[in-house]
Amino acid sequence: GGRPSYVSRQKQAVFVTDYWLRAGKTIHPHLSLESGIGYSAMTRSAALTPQFRFGDGIHGGGHLRRFHYDLNTYGGATDITLAMERVDSDPISDDEPLSVQITTTEQVQLLRVPLLAALRFGPGRLKGVVKGGLVAHFFLKNELEIETRASQNSRFQPIQGSGAYTVQREKNRRLFPGYWLSGGLEFRLSRHIGLAAESSFSGDFARTNPNGRPLPAQYSLGLNVGANYYF
Repeated sequence: GGRPSYVSRQKQAVFVTDYWLRAGKTIHPHLSLESGIGYSAMTRSAALTPQFRFGDGIHGGGHLRRFHYDLNTYGGATDITLAMERVDSDPISDDEPLSVQITTTEQVQLLRVPLLAALRFGPGRLKGVVKGGLVAHFFLKNELEIETRASQNSRFQPIQGSGAYTVQREKNRRLFPGYWLSGGLEFRLSRHIGLAAESSFSGDFARTNPNGRPLPAQYSLGLNVGANYYF
């Protein structure tokens, strides 16, 4: 019972560029709190082969049938419909297997708001720094497109043109939490300004779709170079 459900797995690691505007408040000679705002954009490509039976399809007239499945992507739960047509008129059983190789592209833009604790150590202006804390993520753009469709059963083919498929995002949470860990060096130019170079690791806490199924997470390793302002 019910539609088949799949999880979108990206084909390879992706390069993500982040832009940050941060400020910090020193609460102890070696401890400060930092926050700010960040922007992140990425494109995730994934391949999947959903499997159906001929009898799963909804009759659309003539040799046309429409097949539905749920796809859980980084951006959330998605209802996908594929329109397939038979290429022959021979009798066919409802148990005839039908699988379709699909490639998708997901475009995501995020607004990110961190709240970090930073510990600094070392003498003089050049100090080591370790940071950790939480990051709130908010979707600015969350789109999914089907790039290719290829039937694995020679008796069926995807239809072309209008109505070939539909992609419908379900109601997903636009705001979700993550975490941030980093370490590096900072050179204090003055009491209020420091130049920093840090390696970082960030990720998402476990998320689920409205039906309780897990959504894929994004984990990032990065190198961050910039200036911090302290007040």
